[in-house]
Amino acid sequence: MFSRRFSATAYAAVVLATSLGSATAEVKESRAIESIDRYCQASWRNARIAPQDWEECTQQTFAELLDRVSRDRWSVAIEDKESSERRELNRSIWRIAQRWRRAPRPRHGSTELLAAQSPSPQKDTDGPNLDDVRQAISSPDTGLSARQQDVMCRWIDGDTVAEIAADLDLPPARVSDEKYKAIRKLRAKLA
Repeated sequence: MFSRRFSATAYAAVVLATSLGSATAEVKESRAIESIDRYCQASWRNARIAPQDWEECTQQTFAELLDRVSRDRWSVAIEDKESSERRELNRSIWRIAQRWRRAPRPRHGSTELLAAQSPSPQKDTDGPNLDDVRQAISSPDTGLSARQQDVMCRWIDGDTVAEIAADLDLPPARVSDEKYKAIRKLRAKLA
């Protein structure tokens, strides 16, 4: 039907639009959706958002557009640069880009531990791998409590403090404190 491959988000929006409209309106809306999808991708690239996050950001944009701009005005949002619909599209993209920038990114928790283990930059090795870090965490001679071990294992697996707090039914500040104490103990032991 289209020369360009749709992203899953654009495809879902086309399905939604086509299930509710006439054949002529379907073509116009699907073209508008394709154009908005391309516009979003260019915006994410310019905002320096990682390509693996573009799909999610585009989904959020379409969700906001569904709330703020009627479907029959989507083509105006992309065709008329001076329209209120285009301004709304740009505001949605800006809000999503700002949210993405402020969102905490899952970190590889071992980086702080590894940085503490290799004090001299002339070292030939890159430091221990994840298995070594896990072994250090579970070692009884590091002095970590069971909770600190659990928090650290989850953290190096990429869970955020908020996710760990929700899983353990603890306040995020407590989880962050346990993580800090564990890192301090591990640094002292590994130094």
